[in-house]
Amino acid sequence: MRYASIAIFLIIMNGLIAQEQTVGLFVNEEASSNGYTLFTNSRTTHLIDNCGFQVNTWESAFTPGLGVYLLPNGNLLRAGRVSGVFNGGGVGGQFELFSWEGNTLWSYRFADETRHSHHDLEPLPNGNFLALAWTLMTAEEALASGREFDEEVWIEKIFEIKIVGSGDIEIVWEWSLADHLVQDAFPDKPNFGMIRENPGKMNFNYIPADQGLERDWAHFNAIAYNERLDQIAVSSRNFSEIWILDHSTTTAEAATSSGGNSGKGGDILYRYGNPQVYDRGNSNDQVFFNQHNIEWIRDDFPNGGSLSVFNNRWQNDRSRVERWTPPMDGDDYILEQGRAFGPEELDWSYAGDFYSMRISGVQFMENGNALICSGTRGHFLEVTEDENLVWEYINPMRSTLGPIAQGDEPFQNSTFRILRYRPDYEAFIGRDLTPGDPIELDPFVSDCLITDIEEVNTELNDDIKLYQNIVQERVEIGMKKSTSAKILNTNGVQMGNENLQKGQNYINVSSYPTGMYFLVIDGQVLKFMKI
Repeated sequence: MRYASIAIFLIIMNGLIAQEQTVGLFVNEEASSNGYTLFTNSRTTHLIDNCGFQVNTWESAFTPGLGVYLLPNGNLLRAGRVSGVFNGGGVGGQFELFSWEGNTLWSYRFADETRHSHHDLEPLPNGNFLALAWTLMTAEEALASGREFDEEVWIEKIFEIKIVGSGDIEIVWEWSLADHLVQDAFPDKPNFGMIRENPGKMNFNYIPADQGLERDWAHFNAIAYNERLDQIAVSSRNFSEIWILDHSTTTAEAATSSGGNSGKGGDILYRYGNPQVYDRGNSNDQVFFNQHNIEWIRDDFPNGGSLSVFNNRWQNDRSRVERWTPPMDGDDYILEQGRAFGPEELDWSYAGDFYSMRISGVQFMENGNALICSGTRGHFLEVTEDENLVWEYINPMRSTLGPIAQGDEPFQNSTFRILRYRPDYEAFIGRDLTPGDPIELDPFVSDCLITDIEEVNTELNDDIKLYQNIVQERVEIGMKKSTSAKILNTNGVQMGNENLQKGQNYINVSSYPTGMYFLVIDGQVLKFMKI
C-alpha cells in the first residue's frame, strides 16, 4: 500500500475552530510502515490504521494485565488484571481469548496463594502461549537455599500453557529461576559457589543498588520466543539484564544444567546489559537501566536475528531504544573466559524526545524502521534508521474515564506496549477493515489517506467539479461529460461504482460508515469526508 497526504481546505461545521492538537495522529509520512497498530490501556483493546482510525475493538471485564496479541486466526489473546496475594507492578492473573467479533471464547484465572501471572504473554507457533508468573518461596525456603535475608521471595517462573476447552488449561512445560541459583555465603547449604564461575545462574544474594530488598526480586517484564532457535528471551527490570533460555528442554531438563539443544538445560545461555550482576564487570560496564520489551527481530526483516529493548532509564530524563547482535559461534553464544558476554558496542540506538521510566517498548518493522511506545505518556512514534520521524500518535484513551476530547491535555493514557501487524497478516484475511472513527472525541477532520492509488492527481480539470468535500447523505458532482467513477475507502477497497451523466450528479453515500473516501474519475482523485 501507499500513503498520500493531500492538502485541501475543509470547512468545518460550526465555524472555523482554532484549536491546538493534543491527541491522535500527528505525523504519517510515506516512509512509515503500513499496517494496523494494536494496544490497550483500559478495558478496551484498540486496533487502528496508520491514520488513527479504528478498525476493530474488543471489550473486556478486566483492566490490562498487561500483554495483548492478535493471533493469526483473528482471535485476540489478552492478559487481564485481578487482585490477589501478589500485587506488584504489572500484575495480571487473568487470561482471555476473544474472537475477532469480540465474543469471549475462553477465560482462565491464573492467580492464587502460590502463583500469579504478570506483565507479558507470548503466543507460540504450536497454538500454546508462554506466561510469566510470580511463585511464592517462603522465607524458610529461601534461607534453606542460601538466601541471607529472612524474607519471602517472589520467584519467577515461565509456564507454557495449552488452552483446553472453554475454561481450562494444561501446563505443558515450565522453567523456574529457583532451579538456577548460586550463593557464596553458606558452604553447608545448597547452591554454594561463586557467581563469577557460574554465569549461567543467578546470585541469590544479589540486591540491586537502585532497588533495595524487594519480594519481587527479579521483576521480569517481557518475554519473547525465537522459533528457529527454540529459545526464550526474558527481560529482568530489577537486574537490568536480558537472558536467553533454552526452550527445547523437557520440564525435567529445564530444572537442571543439562539437556536440550544447548546441552545446558535451563541455565542462562546468554545475558546482557549489566555484567556486574554476575561479577564480570562494574557500573561503568552497565548498558541497560530498567529496560523493557526484549524482542528478536524477524529473520526476514533488516537486521534479522538481532535483539532490541527499550532502555527506560538510559539517562536521568531520557530513554533510548537499542539494537544489538549477540556474538555467536554457530548456535552457541560466545563467552570468553573471565569476560562478560558481548557485544562491546550496540549496532544502533535512538534517543529522541521521549522518556518513560517504566513500561514501553520497541518493534522493528519490515522496512527497518523502529516503532516505539514511550509508555508513561502514551506516546507512539516511528523512526527510520536515519532517525527521521515518519509516524507519531498520542493515545487518546484514558484507563478509566474513556476517550479524551481533542484539545484537552492527555492523562491516564499510559500504555504498556504497541504492536503493528502488516496488512497481509493472516488475521486480516476476509475481515472487514473499513476505517471507523478516531478514538478521540471531537476529532479534527483529517486529510490522512491510505490508498492503493499509485498517483494521486489533485489538479482537477475543468470537466469535474466537487461541490462539497464534507458530506452526510450524498456527494454532489458537476460533470461536462458522461463517464464512470469508483469510490474507494482509505484501504483502497472499492465501495461502489457510479455512472455519472453530463451535468449535476448526486451519489448516495448515506449507508457508508463515517470516514474518508476517494472518488476516482478518469484518472483523477477527489477526496471527501462522510460524517
